[in-house]
Parts: sequence; C-alpha cells; structure tokens
Amino acid sequence: KYIISQTLVLRSRISVTITGEDPLSTIVRWNGSENGTMLQVDGAGFCSYSRLTWDGAKKANTAMLFEFDIQHTKRFSNTASSVSDMIYTDLCFGIRTGGMYPNGKYGQDAECMVSRCRFYNCSVAGIAIADWNDLDWYIWSSWFENCALGVTNDALEGGAGNFHVYQSF
Repeated sequence: KYIISQTLVLRSRISVTITGEDPLSTIVRWNGSENGTMLQVDGAGFCSYSRLTWDGAKKANTAMLFEFDIQHTKRFSNTASSVSDMIYTDLCFGIRTGGMYPNGKYGQDAECMVSRCRFYNCSVAGIAIADWNDLDWYIWSSWFENCALGVTNDALEGGAGNFHVYQSF
C-alpha cells in the first residue's frame, strides 16, 4: 500500500509506463485534503497505466485527472495513452479529463483507451470527459458499480468531447 497526501504529477513526458504488480495488492490510497486529485497527468502522451488500485478513501475528488496546462506543458498532449486493469474506489471521479478553464488548463486528451477497469462507489462518474477537444476515448470491458454515472461528457460544467463504450457493465 502506498499512502499519498499530495497530488502526484506527471508532466511533459512521452512513453511513460506506470504498472503495479496486481490491483489487489498494489494500492494507492489518498490521505490528503478533501477533494484532492491523486494523479494529475499533464501533457503526457503515449503512456501506459495499469494494475493499480486508486482508493480515494471517500476524501479524494479524482483518481486520474488528464489535463493540459498551456503555461507549463511543453506542447505535449495526453494522447494515445492506455489505462488497463485498474480499480477505482470511493471517489467522486475515477478518471476525469480537464475542461477549458480560465486558469489556462485545457483538454487535449484524445484517442485514449480504458480497458478491463473497475469503478466502485464513484459519487459523480466513473469516467467524465469534459472538453470539446477530448475526443475518441474508448472504454472496453469495464465494470461500473454503485457509481452515479458510468461514463459521461456532461458531469461537469461545459462538458463535451466524445467516448465509445463496448462490452461494459
């Protein structure tokens, strides 16, 4: 178990892989402030994330936030990344993409794949796509249990973008 109290940040990187041994034995648990973000992915493309449990402990807002901060990112977008074999539990959002905000953060999170993930007790949505430029998110063989919404592009103000869901419950 890994206990974190501050947001982990992955910024301006290409082809990074973050992989745990097994989501049942490799657990990242939030012990930070209310409504915190566990992992901020900011301008990291062609990356792979797999085999972890993200436990928000009913305190974290978001497990994985994909966004693009035009002031700090070296022009990389969160594109062509994959998320697989993860468990998200006790959060507002399991995965969320950034929307267009006045603070210079945008969504440029396109052509991403989510496969074989499980979302439990997400009070707002398992996955929320929030920006008009967050396009072609593919969700395959995933499970959403006791979540207000499974996948949406309308859970946040100004939501947009698109997604495709296949063989999921």
